[in-house]
Parts: sequence; C-alpha cells; structure tokens
Amino acid sequence: MGPSYGTSPPAPRKLTSRDYLLAIFAAAALTLAFPRFDVEPLAFVALLPLFFALEGLTARQGAWLGFVFGLHWNVFLLYWLSPATTPGFLSAVVYLALYPALFAFLYVAARRHGNVPTLLAAPLLWVAVEWLRSQGYLAFPWGLLAHTQYKWNLFIQVADLAGAWPVSLAVVAVNALAYHVLKNRRQVATWLRAGGAVAGLLGAFCLYGALARVSPHEGSPVRLAVLQPNIDQDVKWDPAYRDETIRILADLSYEARREGAEFVVWPETATPFYLFENYYYGNLVCELATDMDVYLLTGTVERKPRPDVIRGNDHYRYNAAALLTPGGDVAGRYAKVRLVPFGEHIPWEADLPALSNTLFANSGDFTPGPGWEVMRARDFDFGCSICYEIIFPDISREQTRRGADFLVNLTNEAWFGRTNAPYQTLAAAVFRAVENRSWLVRSANTGVTCFIDPNGRVVRKSKIYVRNQLTDYVYPRQYLTFYARAGDWFAYGVAAAAALITGWTLYCGLRSIRLSRRRRGRD
Repeated sequence: MGPSYGTSPPAPRKLTSRDYLLAIFAAAALTLAFPRFDVEPLAFVALLPLFFALEGLTARQGAWLGFVFGLHWNVFLLYWLSPATTPGFLSAVVYLALYPALFAFLYVAARRHGNVPTLLAAPLLWVAVEWLRSQGYLAFPWGLLAHTQYKWNLFIQVADLAGAWPVSLAVVAVNALAYHVLKNRRQVATWLRAGGAVAGLLGAFCLYGALARVSPHEGSPVRLAVLQPNIDQDVKWDPAYRDETIRILADLSYEARREGAEFVVWPETATPFYLFENYYYGNLVCELATDMDVYLLTGTVERKPRPDVIRGNDHYRYNAAALLTPGGDVAGRYAKVRLVPFGEHIPWEADLPALSNTLFANSGDFTPGPGWEVMRARDFDFGCSICYEIIFPDISREQTRRGADFLVNLTNEAWFGRTNAPYQTLAAAVFRAVENRSWLVRSANTGVTCFIDPNGRVVRKSKIYVRNQLTDYVYPRQYLTFYARAGDWFAYGVAAAAALITGWTLYCGLRSIRLSRRRRGRD
C-alpha cells in the first residue's frame, strides 16, 4: 500500500543491483512471449519482476529503472533492425525506451503519492502508454502486449469491438493480480479472490470469442494467389538481375493460374524499377497479366518531378502498388503513406540536414502517398497496405470503412534475414483481420506469405526463405464491425482514466507538500 491520503510518503530506498537484474529479467521474459519464441503464457507474469523492482522507489528512480527495462526489452525485441540500419536501430531503442520509463514514472507516483492500487494503476497506465506510442509522426505500435496472444484465437476476438487494447489490458491485469497475490501470499482469501478474478476475466474474453466468431466462407469468393519469389536482397536492385526476377515471378504466376487464380498478388517492390517509365519491362508485366487473363497487383516504385532538390534528388519517389487488369490496363494505384522513419525517409529532413548527411545518409528518400485508397478487382474492392503499415490499425480500418471487401499486405522483409521480424509482423496482421472481420492476405518476398481468415486464423502460410505461391479462395467481408465504425473508443477511455489517475496523483502530491510545509511552520 502507498501512504494514506494526505500524508507524506515513506522515505525512498536506494536503487540496487537487484533492481536492475529484475528489470532486465522482466525484459527477457517478456520478449520470450512474443513471436517467434511464442511462449505466450509468460506474458501474464513477465512484468512481475518489474513490479517488485519498482517497490519503494521514487517516481524519478522508477522512471530510470523503467528506461533500463525498456532499453533491454527493445534491444531483445528489435535486434533484427540492427543489420538493416544501425543508426536507426540505436535511435529506435532509445526512443522507445522512453515509453516504459513514462509508465514506471506514472505508476510509482500513483502508488506512492496517490495510493492508487496496483490492480487499477498498472493496466490503465500501461495501455495508455501503449496507445500514446501509436500516435503522432513517430508512431510505432510494434510489440503491443496483445500481440503475444495472437495464436490464442478465442482470447483475441474482442478486437472486433475495441482493437488490440483490451487484450493488452487483460494481460497487464493478470500480471497485477499475480503481483497482488504474491505480496499477500499468506492470505488464503487473497489467493481465492485473485484466482476467481483471473478466471472470470479470461473466461469472459473466451466466452465472447466463442460467440463472436463468424463464418469465413460466406458470399461469392475470388480465387487469389499470393507469391513469395524469395529474391535475394543483394541482387534485387541489380539491373542485370531484372530478367531473372521477372522470370521467377512469371513462373510462380503461371503456376497459380493453373490452380485457378483469378487475382495474383506480387510482394512489395516486386518490380525493382519504375514500372510506368520502363517501356520494355513495364510492357512485359502488362502483357503477362493479359496472357494469364488475371488481375495483377504488384509492388513497385514510382516518381514524379519535385520543385526542389534534396540530397541530389529532384523527384518525389514513392513505394507503391499498381493494379493491372486482365487487359493490361492500370485499374488502381496506391503509394505507401506510413513510411519507416529513418529507414525510408528522414523526419524533418529539411530542418535537420546534418542528420540526413551524416548518421542517416544511407536512408531512403521516399515521399508519403496521398491517402489510403481502395482498389477494385472484378467485383471486389480491397484495401492495400505496404510493409509495416500493417501494424497501424487505422489504415485497415479506414480502408474497410471505405468499402474494402478484403485486405492485402505487400511486404519485403528480406532486409531482416531469418529473424523474428516476419513473425512479429504476422502477429499484428492477425489483429487487423479480427478487427475488421475481413480476410487478409500477405505477399512477402521472403515470408511470411499467408492467408488469414476473419477470425484471425492463419489458414495457410509459407515457410520463410522458400520460393512458393499460395492459391486459395478469399471471401468478401460480411459486415462493418463496431471497431471499424467506432475506432479506438476503448483506448480513449483508458487514456482518460489514466489522465484522471495522474491528476489525482498530482493533487495528492501537492497536498502532501502543503501539509508538510504547515507542519514545519508550526514546529
């Protein structure tokens, strides 16, 4: 317990090596709950060492320990980013560690000054900070606690009401209940109450999951193929390898056509050239769609002249997707809106030229697209996202609201090798399918290429780093979910509750200071 209302908090203790070890242990345990380790139950107890390490500290000490926890957690979780962009990796882990630091600061302050119970403070503050991390120009909703449970199909169905946030809340709530039990381990009644609370919470989620799941095979389907060409990143952009690239894509496409595919999807930047400027290869791709008599969606790059010159570039460049009809005409285009900061573009590049010319000189110089378009193939509308855009729920939700019958994600994760990255992205994609009750297909250069049904089940997937194509039926979305209509209402409510906790904590802290001054004045 914290101090009684209106009294001074107890004297703080010093940070010890034990506290650091507990924080690092919590970071490691939490990482093991994520793909591809997939020790999902660990997520429900991984925060316990952190809670014990934060006992008796000041808010400032808690913030530092939270930063240490966050730094190690993000190094463990995002290690695969280092080979692709070392400066970006270092910047990312330091930046992202600030969020656990904020959580720990607010949590310790709420417990120490506001006497807010752990069972209330921990879940609300953690999810509020997770939501905050998903906002703004540097938003990065990667590694949400909810993603640890993507394989527990019954448990995550609540996402069609409120997104991933209630799943994260439940995971932290179980951690808090376990902490409460261990703090009062000699009280049998506490064990019984906490056990009942955990069973009730998880049971309610699973009961809703059993009732909410939909039939994934209703309506008139389209036979769709997703390709995994497994093009080596070292040769992908070599002009001398273009013929071989097109040959691989063509062979896989014809194989899919023989299996009845009406719609063929190639991965991100499958055509590593300006598709609509390269007469020879552009015509070759269009003729391929015509010869197979299919709709063909391909990742590509596009550009248009710009009035100024940045880093010697006089064009806007786009990481894009183009839809070709069976007649070889262009039926739709989409340019990636959410670019990877310090990877595909440099934030505030014009204002911080020193960064673009030194640390991030090798970063891409892509331009964000104009908006989240919906394209039409045959009788179906679909939403297209590129690469890590799949981790942002607002993109898929907006495309669904605009009428998308299913969702397509094009990606190239060859940058990250045989690491956990493709599986962590897959976990986020599962939530996009459930949130919108929509089929979601992924075409990945090196994997994971897959079909995900509206209940979040990965019904077909490829192994990584194999050349393959998957052909199957995709069915149209049946209705607009509450989450698609209402958006992040749950996260807003949690953020408001966290703000109230913070306001109460501040009020109690100021009141305690005033009372202490009065006592000193009387003495």
